[in-house]
Amino acid sequence: MAEGADRSAETPPGALARLRRLLGGEGIGAVLVRGATGAAAANAAGALLAFLAQLVLARLLGVTQYGYYVYAFAWVMVLAQVSRLGFHASLIRFAAGYRTQRDWPRLLGIARRSAQLVFAVSVVAGILLAGTALALHARLAAGQVETFLLAAVLLVPLALLGVTQGLLQGYRRPARAILPFRTLVHGGTLAVALVAAATVGLHDAPRAMGITAAVGLASLAVAARWVWQAMRDDVAGAHPAHETRFWLRTSLPMLLMAGMQIVMKQTDTVMLGAMSGTDAAGIYFPLARMSELAAFGLLSVNAIVAPMIAELHTRDERHRLQRLLTLAAIGTSAVTVAAALAFWLLGEWVLGLFGPAFTAGYPALVVLLAGQVVNALCGPVGMVMTMTGHQDRASLVLVGGAALNVVLNAVLIPRYGLMGAATATAISVVFWNLWMLIEVVGRHRLNPSVFARWPSLRF
Repeated sequence: MAEGADRSAETPPGALARLRRLLGGEGIGAVLVRGATGAAAANAAGALLAFLAQLVLARLLGVTQYGYYVYAFAWVMVLAQVSRLGFHASLIRFAAGYRTQRDWPRLLGIARRSAQLVFAVSVVAGILLAGTALALHARLAAGQVETFLLAAVLLVPLALLGVTQGLLQGYRRPARAILPFRTLVHGGTLAVALVAAATVGLHDAPRAMGITAAVGLASLAVAARWVWQAMRDDVAGAHPAHETRFWLRTSLPMLLMAGMQIVMKQTDTVMLGAMSGTDAAGIYFPLARMSELAAFGLLSVNAIVAPMIAELHTRDERHRLQRLLTLAAIGTSAVTVAAALAFWLLGEWVLGLFGPAFTAGYPALVVLLAGQVVNALCGPVGMVMTMTGHQDRASLVLVGGAALNVVLNAVLIPRYGLMGAATATAISVVFWNLWMLIEVVGRHRLNPSVFARWPSLRF
């Protein structure tokens, strides 16, 4: 009797055992949940650290110096995306494809060539940024030139982190792909800033940017090691094969897409700083980051969904691909709506932590959150286009969205300030998501949105 009781106690409940078997399997749902869970944890940790880092910097630097910091950082993010040449996206597709085909020479070739090209372009972009800051020193406030010079150093590791991210995503390591920028850079900046504030003091933008640049270089070293650990057994003894023209021809439309996405993410901050002053940009920056935090579910799912889309498309498994997209849309929509509601309820209090001046941005935050909800409801539309070879058409859609964003910012910021920038960004996000959803449904007969017919919850 005792032996039977012991055996019963050691046996997990039927539902729990079944759930473990399901999540431990190789079905689409199981792979999606495992990968998205790791990516979500990395994204959540990164988002929290980024929020804390910006909160600490805003409190230590004050609105004016913090405005100098975020204005330079916004420019670096734009130039880093351009310097990546689209490889941060195309590498997901190529690495997943070459790995599936066991084409190790081309895998090694694209890993090396992409890093070489991105390094060269980012160095040139950094030199141009530094030169421009020096040329305009008479028109910039004290400390802004030094902030831009240190931002030029940060540009190189941020650009190369796009290469490591693409390779790690192609190897289905979404958490490690996300961690270097979203967690290590922000977490390291936070830690070093706190130490500096407690010892030598931290009251100006140049010192804060110097900290971020040093942490960025260290994060790149960690990411490069993770890439080597993932690839070394596969490429050991392989001689790199290069198809540089083909890779560039595929990647450049993705560069255009990435450029347009960063335009829509950073144009509001950059134009607000130029038209309403760096104080306004400093107040707006946390709003934009909080709205992106609400969409961390979509970012997490995309990290594992992208290589799976490429693999299923290569094998022409349309039914499984639709199932993958629907499960992804359900999960991301649920997380995004919940996060948006939380920020809607607590946003004003959270902004007050940055300082009294930041609470004026709460109405703009609500508008940005609405745009992110539509973004999630439409599902991974961009990933479907780029991972199935329709990056040219996808880039055209994003060009239209970015152009609309610039025009709306130019019209609305002078009249409405923060609210104008938020409205411009939200409208452009809704515009390009709906347009791309129409493209995916029309071209692929696939529906990546949450409004597709839901499959049974078999994993």
